[in-house]
Amino acid sequence: MLRLALRYQEQIRYFPMPDRDVQLGTAAENDLVAPFPGISRHHAKLRPEGSALLITDLGSTNGLVRDGRRLDEILLTPGKTVRLGHAVLALEDLSSSDCETGLRFQTPVSHAAAGPLATDTAALPPAAGSSPAAALRFVRELERSGIDDPAERLGRARRALGAGSLLILDVRSPGEPAVLACEGLLPSESRLGDLAAEIDVAAGETLLADAAGGARLIALFGGAPEPWQRDFFSYLAEKLLPASPVERHEAALPVDDVLRLPPGMVVGASAAMQDLLTQLRATARSDLSVLLTGETGTGKELFARLIHDSGPHARGSFVAVNCAAIPAELLEAELFGIAGRVATGVDPRPGLFIQAHGGTLFLDEIGDMPERLQAKLLRALQEREVLPLGGSTPRKIDARIVAASNRDLGRLVKEGLFRADLYYRLRGIELRLPPLRERRDDLPSLLLAFAARAAAKYGKRVHGVSRRALSALRAHDWPGNVRELETAIERAVLLCPDGGTLQREHLGTLERAADQPLPAAPPPAHPDSPAVTGTLQEQVDAVEREAILRALAVAEGNKSKAARLLGITRNGLSLKMERLKISRTM
Repeated sequence: MLRLALRYQEQIRYFPMPDRDVQLGTAAENDLVAPFPGISRHHAKLRPEGSALLITDLGSTNGLVRDGRRLDEILLTPGKTVRLGHAVLALEDLSSSDCETGLRFQTPVSHAAAGPLATDTAALPPAAGSSPAAALRFVRELERSGIDDPAERLGRARRALGAGSLLILDVRSPGEPAVLACEGLLPSESRLGDLAAEIDVAAGETLLADAAGGARLIALFGGAPEPWQRDFFSYLAEKLLPASPVERHEAALPVDDVLRLPPGMVVGASAAMQDLLTQLRATARSDLSVLLTGETGTGKELFARLIHDSGPHARGSFVAVNCAAIPAELLEAELFGIAGRVATGVDPRPGLFIQAHGGTLFLDEIGDMPERLQAKLLRALQEREVLPLGGSTPRKIDARIVAASNRDLGRLVKEGLFRADLYYRLRGIELRLPPLRERRDDLPSLLLAFAARAAAKYGKRVHGVSRRALSALRAHDWPGNVRELETAIERAVLLCPDGGTLQREHLGTLERAADQPLPAAPPPAHPDSPAVTGTLQEQVDAVEREAILRALAVAEGNKSKAARLLGITRNGLSLKMERLKISRTM
């Protein structure tokens, strides 16, 4: 399928291949509106000639230029270009899904630029706390201080208005609207197109206002807005709409009276995440220990930081340790410290408990902690004191404990692999972090944030993602969750040409997609290996056990060689063997 692509600096505009004579220029009455510098009001006529286009100059100021020569007429074929003013027109051959932008954004974009998808406006929840009085308070503050941050201004305006969503679109190309800013739920792609073209907006649940530069402010309600909301919306249109639709709306952390999100954290507005945030708001001020459970890659450390920043120990330090990454013989010293004069050449040092005094200690992968250390950790939690290695006097500690595990600790307790008393001490508050497949509505906001981060990191400009790529992202199961998504988007931004659109091929191989069957589990090669059945964690354990047994067999029992074959450290292999109950003599 052929399409026209008109590029000017970081901006790009796509048009379908015309099937009749059309006119291109900056004036609104043209068939193809191209408001770029150097293009005349009525610049050129385009006539389809099979798989090519015959382009005729209409007496424009800058004409048609190819290879440095100005021509009155040019035959444009796929893969070739022609300069119109300061822009370049190309005829591209792409699949239909790649021709259509599934999600278009400016770079850099942030998590404030878009929220989750909503299929219809009736599903939009109203903003809490809206009333004429709240609107008046917002007006007074806005007039007094201005509220410099655009994202914060938009978010507070939505809440005062009582709209389910408040967004700004670039409607200069109605068939392909760009979301400049969004607070609340992002409408579905088809709904965005209707709003940009002002189709079916008279249902009494939508308010529209346009700026001269082509930006449109849209408020979506779950029901008919009241008269005061209509008046307030008119005021907001004057204050919120940018003079030019390319004005950037920079990132700002969502305003919350209780929670303080760490920089770079994107939570989304899916039902699963909102339920989790509700639990966090209710327990944030507590100093009870917190146990975070969930699959790998769900962002447990980010949520641990959120709990720290929002809790009573926020002024103290946040200290994190991965219990599975440190050999057992060193973990005790890391946690509890070493007293002076323990041994020759050993310097005294405080442990992580002492470093976290007055703050929060995050114990990641607590399920992999060696059993002999679990008793000492339990005593530290019960007595609120630690005894350094070689010390004789315990030291008092005041630190909130946040632990995390991607394993089922309850099952480990039943199997005798984790102390029951420690488990119940850690789960003063237990929070389950949902996997990405349970919060697919958050994909657009996560995608925008990760694309912005990667684009800024590599100094690139990315305009959006094709529908085919967006469909692939939505269909994928994401076994690695948010971490896997961030890596996939960073790789796609690297592969995407500067000023281009993320295509399906930029995403590489997305294994285990929802529309593909899972591969059959291989039969166990060792008689002691369990069948791959049961929960996900049980299957992962079985696969790990099988791989370790094979590597040990090939290495003839040499753990260092087996670790190299598996691509892990020798200490990492020892920890896994201990956890999986694999005998050292096997």
